[in-house]
Amino acid sequence: MVIIEDKNDFSKKFYNKLADYRRVDKFKKEKFPLENEGLETIKLKDAFKLVHELDSDLCYGCKCKMLFCNYTPYCVYQFSFDRIDNTKIHSINNLRIVCWNCNSSGYGSIKQSCSRGCHENLDASQDITFYWETSRHLKCEKV
Repeated sequence: MVIIEDKNDFSKKFYNKLADYRRVDKFKKEKFPLENEGLETIKLKDAFKLVHELDSDLCYGCKCKMLFCNYTPYCVYQFSFDRIDNTKIHSINNLRIVCWNCNSSGYGSIKQSCSRGCHENLDASQDITFYWETSRHLKCEKV
């Protein structure tokens, strides 16, 4: 279970995200009306519920520690709601919580460096070395 330490900060961060979610969801409802019939964009109480139901604060994709409060905009470790089915809106039954890096860059992508200074290094993959095997293929190995 994940406990949100600063509910006011979490609420502000959520409402900043919600503006973008509503814009995307309006487009999704127009493009895929049948898939989104009867669905509603996530609300704050649903966001608290989803976070509370998490087993840990580790990202589903890359296993780094996610931040739910006290981060700066564009921090790669901030929580993000990833739609499981991208034809559907950001509804409570269509979301999983991942770090912003995994949601914006794709699961398994190389972690972008976070130079925001709002945290220490939270990356769980410090024991993985990335190197270019060929000009187009990236290979990673455990050290």
